[in-house]
Amino acid sequence: MKTNILATTLALVALLANAGTPAPQEIIIGLSPHTSAAECPKQQAFLQTFLLAGTPNASRVVVWDAWDLRIIIDVQLPNLAYDSPTARARRVAPAFAALKQWFDGLDGKSTRMDLKSSGVIKFPEWVQMAAAQPPPGRRAIVVLASPFYISAEPSFSMAEARYPADGHLNRTAVDTPYAARPSLLAATEVNWAYGNENIWASENHRYLVTRWWGLWIGAAGGHLVNFSSDVPQVLLAASRTNQRSVGDYTLNTDDNALVMHTAANRVVPVTVQQAPPVLLLTPRSQAIAKSAPTPELAPTAIVASPPPVPQAAPQPAPVAAPTAHQESPIRAASQAHSPTLGSLAIPTPAPGNIGIAAVWSANPDTDIDLWVAARPDLPEAYWHRPQVERVRYFRDIRTSQTDRATTEWRQAWEYVEVEKAQISEPTVWLNVYAASGPVSGIVRVQFAGRIVDRPFTFDVRRGNKGLDSDLSARSRSPYWQQMKLADFFPVGLPQANRKNQ
Repeated sequence: MKTNILATTLALVALLANAGTPAPQEIIIGLSPHTSAAECPKQQAFLQTFLLAGTPNASRVVVWDAWDLRIIIDVQLPNLAYDSPTARARRVAPAFAALKQWFDGLDGKSTRMDLKSSGVIKFPEWVQMAAAQPPPGRRAIVVLASPFYISAEPSFSMAEARYPADGHLNRTAVDTPYAARPSLLAATEVNWAYGNENIWASENHRYLVTRWWGLWIGAAGGHLVNFSSDVPQVLLAASRTNQRSVGDYTLNTDDNALVMHTAANRVVPVTVQQAPPVLLLTPRSQAIAKSAPTPELAPTAIVASPPPVPQAAPQPAPVAAPTAHQESPIRAASQAHSPTLGSLAIPTPAPGNIGIAAVWSANPDTDIDLWVAARPDLPEAYWHRPQVERVRYFRDIRTSQTDRATTEWRQAWEYVEVEKAQISEPTVWLNVYAASGPVSGIVRVQFAGRIVDRPFTFDVRRGNKGLDSDLSARSRSPYWQQMKLADFFPVGLPQANRKNQ
């Protein structure tokens, strides 16, 4: 799991301090009294570590109960000449005591059954109160709670995968609880950790809720810069400023009704087609190229673009046995992974886009990450930064496919899509985030009607949690491996790609 222990957090904080990254003067944190009993001790420990080592020197930290709309602690750290956890400990001791008292009081707190362990907060109302006074300088807001707003008026609640139409942003507080006050979050970056990826009904649901809060925070003058389930990483990021927004979202002027939409899974008919002959490449490439399934017709108009829809993968035709002293490319590929590995289809990317997926077979705790940029000079998307310019990271898988039985691509493939790119432009790296033994897997590329698989292996006994990410260090690290997309098509680039060159 991507959960940093205290030592890792302290080390990363030290790196940030040494880098001289500008820091906010005020950090506001919102908690939910409806957090599950299992998560409360973890949150308390993370916040204590954050106060001792993660908050910038001389900053102010205000922690709120963002459901009951009251302050739990308000602590001003002194400007220490020799800043350290030891030097801070005495000064933050009263804040620790108040924080512990609040968490301890949750055990006997009367809670509605529909709110128990939900982690909900009154986000719009809380932000209006917490950010009412202009900050002395840069401000960061940290949300450690559910992204699903529960309103006193049930028709406005984000229950059952509902989310607001864009039209709520053009109304006043008389009409909707989602009205955003311009300039409320000026010079403010919002970092949101919701604690568990299992809250989402689908990837489409996750995208639409992320987009909605990105739009709401943007309408209030701020930026949503982190939105994930990784609490330690989100807290760590709150000590920085000038971060990139999680997405570049534009208001849909046609979606102007005062309604709630439902992010339901789309159902698309799937047909199994006769597979065309398999194109055998040279043993050196060890790749299998196949025709893509017939593209689906474009879906009807929707509020926002959902993730792509998977299609059934065509079955490969029988392959003649290799002659003596010649190794079959298919056999070479299959020896690198389980026979069932990669049996699920990946989504069909939009025309002109490149779909890149990874799946692996290893011990259950193995976690391989894709790091993808549309061009070498553009930022990379990865699990902690799922959307950058022209790249969208749809799914982060944290365990081996062989650890579970599944018929869903979302539970097996780590999937990234690059928009409007030539096949030779993107940079693709694999990182062993966590492992306890050797790893074998497949990287699958789908582009311009062709699908190509290439095997990969890592001979390691552990992961490095994304360290050595500097490009010069990656090339020498056993935990990193580059996959050059142009090498996936050694026989020739897809026709659609050559036409644009």
